[in-house]
Amino acid sequence: MIAVSRKTPEVVGGYSERKFVVLPTLALLVLCLDLACAFTITPANIRSSFVTHKSTKKSGGSLSATGGDPNDNKNENENSSILMTFDLDDTLFPIQEVVDAANDAQIKAMQSFGYKESNMEQCMVQTRAIRQSLTGSITYTDLRKGAIRAELKQLSSSKNYGNSVDLEQQVEQCFEAWLQARHDASEHYLFPQALPALQSLQDTFSSTHNLCIAAITNGRGNPLGMTNTLAPYFDFCVSGEDDDVFPHRKPHSEIYMAALKRWQALPSQKEQKQDKDDDDLIRPDIWIHIGDCLANDVGASNDVGAHAIWVAPVESSEADGTQPSWSTATEKDRQERAMLMEAARSKMSGQITCLSQLNSVVQSILLKQTAVSSSATEDSLVGSTETEK
Repeated sequence: MIAVSRKTPEVVGGYSERKFVVLPTLALLVLCLDLACAFTITPANIRSSFVTHKSTKKSGGSLSATGGDPNDNKNENENSSILMTFDLDDTLFPIQEVVDAANDAQIKAMQSFGYKESNMEQCMVQTRAIRQSLTGSITYTDLRKGAIRAELKQLSSSKNYGNSVDLEQQVEQCFEAWLQARHDASEHYLFPQALPALQSLQDTFSSTHNLCIAAITNGRGNPLGMTNTLAPYFDFCVSGEDDDVFPHRKPHSEIYMAALKRWQALPSQKEQKQDKDDDDLIRPDIWIHIGDCLANDVGASNDVGAHAIWVAPVESSEADGTQPSWSTATEKDRQERAMLMEAARSKMSGQITCLSQLNSVVQSILLKQTAVSSSATEDSLVGSTETEK
């Protein structure tokens, strides 16, 4: 396409009026040449030209890392897919407060059956004993139920609290009390910036992209069960407890692959799937994962192709290396985790200390991705032209 520099009366100053009479004619000539070119250049060339003009539209022709408007690329990104996956614990709500509240509910449930001596310290002793005796993996659900069962049995050894059937019912009810309290506490302690951040993402990207927001978590938290807060924003949740995931929790790649399969199965992806074999794994145009753990979230998601954003609060157990009171990780687990964390620092696409910063970092990633795609298209066009020569 021919670019013509058109001078205005303010710029040219003393130019005669006849100069400006010629301008419309010159513009018409350029338009005709452009139309002629449109029948000879390739679709890739057209797209490359469009992207080039869009990427230089901003003031000064530069891309701002935080101030760019994704709507400047609306036509370019129309119908492109964005998958945003979130970790939950210590990303959208503080896990220590949530687990403390859930543990209190569990102990109250145990005491309601007559086990007045029940306390969380003894339950943690039972939990660690189970883990140390294991030779394989165990779900967090089975681990907690096992600890509850062991503690109830120990407390009832000198008393008659009923038969084994009653005991199993009690274990189930105590666990359900814990799980429900976990969901309730997650909503109660939700970080104040979480809902505004999610709403901002929807407002910014849902009208210009095929946006999907999902959760990837190792634990039992599920935003779809948090109907008063998170549920309206999330399309699905993948847990390390799921049958098609366990025992491959984060940082294993399988839990992230499971998320891609869930995304692919959504009705909104049906059209893309039509041209693919059943075994083909479709990927979104952009995949961004947000989480607080360098090892489980940043490094692991980047290794499977996602742009990783690290939520790094100023004060956290991950930052100072302390082990949370609810954790039963072994020394070997902690050492392996430390190595993964260090390796992950070079794999992040962005870092935030507050969820209110998330939207601008996501915009920056999208703008950079657009620039990379534009550059790749132009390089391909140049290569194609040289081949034809």
